[in-house]
Amino acid sequence: MPGTYPDDRRRTPRFLVDQPCTIFTGRHVWDGHLRDVSDGGAMLRGVPGLVADDQLLVRLMRRPEVAFRARVRGVSLLGAHIAIEEPSEAEAWRRAIAELAT
Repeated sequence: MPGTYPDDRRRTPRFLVDQPCTIFTGRHVWDGHLRDVSDGGAMLRGVPGLVADDQLLVRLMRRPEVAFRARVRGVSLLGAHIAIEEPSEAEAWRRAIAELAT
């Protein structure tokens, strides 16, 4: 079962996962992995060249019928920190990650 970070101070818990996803950015399509997920976003790995404020579409392999609009909030050695910012997609994102965190 995925766990949470023990000393995480975020508003919502992050759940450790290793889930494949497809990322659409500009004219590029990448295979990536979500390292962890939360109600507001995720840590994305495996997609080179991302910078803060890049706009993405994220398609989860477990939910290929839905693509979520996201924005890169920042990039670190761990990967790209992405946020699901579209209010109309927030509930669908929460349902999708609930499946990943079980």
